[in-house]
Amino acid sequence: MIFLPCHNAPILSPVWHRCARQGDTRDTAYRLALPLFTLDAGEHFVVVGVNHARAGMALYSNVALYDLKAKKGVHDVHDRDMAGSAARYFDAHAGASAESSAGAGDGSRYFALTFAFDCSSIPASGRCTTVPLAPGTPMAVVERAYLHPLTLAGPDEARMVPVELLVFKRQLSVLAAWRAATRDIPPRLLVKLYLGACLDLLALNAAATALAATLLALALSTAFLGPCRREGKRRAR
Repeated sequence: MIFLPCHNAPILSPVWHRCARQGDTRDTAYRLALPLFTLDAGEHFVVVGVNHARAGMALYSNVALYDLKAKKGVHDVHDRDMAGSAARYFDAHAGASAESSAGAGDGSRYFALTFAFDCSSIPASGRCTTVPLAPGTPMAVVERAYLHPLTLAGPDEARMVPVELLVFKRQLSVLAAWRAATRDIPPRLLVKLYLGACLDLLALNAAATALAATLLALALSTAFLGPCRREGKRRAR
């Protein structure tokens, strides 16, 4: 299992996304990480998967970042450059298991590639790539695996671990969220809405207070008048 700690945990939250098969070709397996997404300043994403070339499933593989607005690829990471990118997420002292002896226990067959607008906030071991796009640009991540070394055709996708996309979105404070939600509302209308909400709240509080007073009166009448009535009936007998 791969564990991905959240960088800047107090302000960023992770969202996992799966992938989808993208087209049929004889020599290549294409996988599109879903959904398509955007990033704001200060946010980043991590692409996690198997280095198919290192795992013996392909002669060459890569992960590419696409600008959906311009409809073109803007950056890719070759399987050679993936080496060691996931090592910090694995226990280096996992023990001499069969998987470890095969080179999987140290993370050498896996990758965890970080993409951000500003890599200075990402730990050096995170293997960060600067996103060459403006914040808010629609993006997509595509994984490719070319030619199985034995068949010289595209690898069998049923035997391939799908790529994962982990997007870290900035969590807005209450004030920032309010400003973002109301920035396009005219100030006069905003004041009117605010005052209306306050009046509605006051009316709700008044109704709640009246209901509480009624329930209290009923409780008191039951507690004090009940014994008096029983005593009156006893004397009448």
